[in-house]
Amino acid sequence: MNSVHIEKEIRAPIGIVSGLTGDVSAWTDWMGISEVTIDRPADSGPLGLGTRYHARSGFVTDHYEVVAFDPPHKYEYELISGHPFRSYHGVTTLTPTDQGTLVRWHVDFRPRLPGSGWALQLMIGRAFRRALKRLAKLAEQRAN
Repeated sequence: MNSVHIEKEIRAPIGIVSGLTGDVSAWTDWMGISEVTIDRPADSGPLGLGTRYHARSGFVTDHYEVVAFDPPHKYEYELISGHPFRSYHGVTTLTPTDQGTLVRWHVDFRPRLPGSGWALQLMIGRAFRRALKRLAKLAEQRAN
């Protein structure tokens, strides 16, 4: 099993940060993807337990399902199809701090191609760091 864990403290209240992480229409503004479409909304709204969505980045389209949802603190998802993984489970956790919000993004995965885990860890880590930097900029602008 391979893992990636990235943390960033954002100088914005949890309500603003969770508003961006929980709003599918805002994901293209900070996540580094070009398109997100809800394929099956949750009973409680567009994003929630059981939501299925797909995200497009370049020529790759990944399909996900939300497997746990506890707004504004936690969001868990699994990759159904797309990138070269046998399994992929992600957790985004938001924790209020004195300075704003600590965002933790953690993924456990098994690559389809043996021996490729290290390269996928680098790729995911770089993508997460970039996304959290954009999320911080957007959230901090909204907070001010």
